[in-house]
Amino acid sequence: MFLLSKINETKVNISFVKIILLAIILVCSAKPSLAKNKVWTIDKEKTRVQFITKRGPNTPAVGTFQNVKGSISYDGKNPETAKVNATIDTSTMKTGVNVRDEDVKSPRYLNCIKFPTATFNSKQIKKNKDGKYTIIGEFNLHGVKKLVDLNMDLPKITGKTLSTVATTRLDQRDYKLNFKAMHPDGVIRIDDVILIKILIWAR
Repeated sequence: MFLLSKINETKVNISFVKIILLAIILVCSAKPSLAKNKVWTIDKEKTRVQFITKRGPNTPAVGTFQNVKGSISYDGKNPETAKVNATIDTSTMKTGVNVRDEDVKSPRYLNCIKFPTATFNSKQIKKNKDGKYTIIGEFNLHGVKKLVDLNMDLPKITGKTLSTVATTRLDQRDYKLNFKAMHPDGVIRIDDVILIKILIWAR
């Protein structure tokens, strides 16, 4: 009886160990770990935020923001686990016409002195049917915070560099901006909805 008891106790212990090992395996394999994500630093010299709209029926208005800072947490395999945080220096806006740039950056529009930066913080990333990804995040511009969707290509990693392209459309009125108010005579017209294209480089 003593020997039989010992044998049964040994079987129980072995079974218990197997259960514990199985539980550990299931937990580890259930979801990719964020701890393995590499933190990429956005390259402020190469990263650009472009905006494209129309000035009149057929004349495009194009400009860029530079000096974009921030980080991307990404393991190179699972974009759904990635996180993106970025800060844009609004005073770097350029359209190629200095007088127009200073006008747009003035208190009459962007008010870069009061609102020197715009920020984006991702909340969720999901894969679309076309193989691209949607980044849902909080965008803070001109003192207004709103959730926006960015359509992003699958990030590419070449050596020590990560690159991708993201696009979205913003309605300037959502951020208490109205270019028409700057030119009430109607000579200059800017569409309310503006296309944003972001060229991201990180190391």
